[in-house]
Amino acid sequence: MRSHAKKYGDAYVLSVVQGIHHDSGNPDLTEIDTKEIKQLYKEILGEPDLAKVEVSTLLDLLQPDSLLERFAAKKANGVCQTKDFVNLKSGIKG
Repeated sequence: MRSHAKKYGDAYVLSVVQGIHHDSGNPDLTEIDTKEIKQLYKEILGEPDLAKVEVSTLLDLLQPDSLLERFAAKKANGVCQTKDFVNLKSGIKG
């Protein structure tokens, strides 16, 4: 699901799950992709009717779970372009 969200965007994936997407909105998304996205949500939530699920719950599934996963997602998306650690000069006594 997250790979689809990265490729097509969170809002578009949520619209697919809710059944309100338009084929003209993203021509790269195939019918197989839409079925796969819906099936993944159904399996994870254990809910056969996704219309009953709140949008906040659907959106939560697209978010990284752990702190390490968040860092990996930021790095993969290029959000964090700064250095992780500061280099200290050796030989300096404090």
